[in-house]
Amino acid sequence: MVNLSGLQVETLETQPARPSQAPPEASQRREPLRRGEGQVARENFDLLGFLYSCGFEPSQRLVFAREV
Repeated sequence: MVNLSGLQVETLETQPARPSQAPPEASQRREPLRRGEGQVARENFDLLGFLYSCGFEPSQRLVFAREV
């Protein structure tokens, strides 16, 4: 079991099914996650390991933050 409290989610994008492939009850199904943006502390090895095992990879985007 992984504690997800260290994950700060910013955006999620889903990949809708193609209309020709969508069965009539498709509106009741969940769409697969295509992309997610969020933040995880680099010291949170358990959560990072979980995300890597699910197929997520670090992006090339760097964000720097400083409290004022």
